[in-house]
Amino acid sequence: MFIKYFLKTTVVCMVALCLFSCTTLSKQPKPGKPWTEAKADISHIKNWDLVASMSVQNKQASQIVSVKWQERARHFNIQLSGPLGLGAVRIKGRPGEVTLTRSNKKIHKAATAQALLVEATGWFLPVENLYYWIRSLPVPSQAYDQTLDEAGRLRILKQDGWEIHYLDYHKYANGVILPRKMLLLYPGMRIKLVISKFSFHM
Repeated sequence: MFIKYFLKTTVVCMVALCLFSCTTLSKQPKPGKPWTEAKADISHIKNWDLVASMSVQNKQASQIVSVKWQERARHFNIQLSGPLGLGAVRIKGRPGEVTLTRSNKKIHKAATAQALLVEATGWFLPVENLYYWIRSLPVPSQAYDQTLDEAGRLRILKQDGWEIHYLDYHKYANGVILPRKMLLLYPGMRIKLVISKFSFHM
């Protein structure tokens, strides 16, 4: 009698475990498109609000900076808050026409945000390239090398003297997969970017 009860109980438990396993597997998110196929969809993301933390390190110093980036069809408003030798900085404009305003209200103007940051802070940050890199896209019309991971996502991008490592991704409700953690390496420069918010419109 005991043996029959034991066997019956065991069978019930195994069936229940199997059903639970099937249910759990069915709830796993489907993998996104491989990067080679998803690039076209990602390139349509041209408006966003991004919040991130950025660790910037060169041979002389290391700084942690908060980033708020609003992008509207190539018109950008980027706020950097942190040391960088100057406190808060706001960079506004569009390609070819950029202004940088420091916390002391002093205004700098240049053709690129990268040139402005070097002039005002001495820090070399590839702002124009980041417009593409934060979406895991190479800068158009520039040569690059790529390495993909097992899921077909971009793992390493080498371009313009930089080596960008994509450490982590986040899959959004609409199925789009975008970088969450990035490590950017350049001779004498190391930047780690961790994105905490990325609201975008396609």
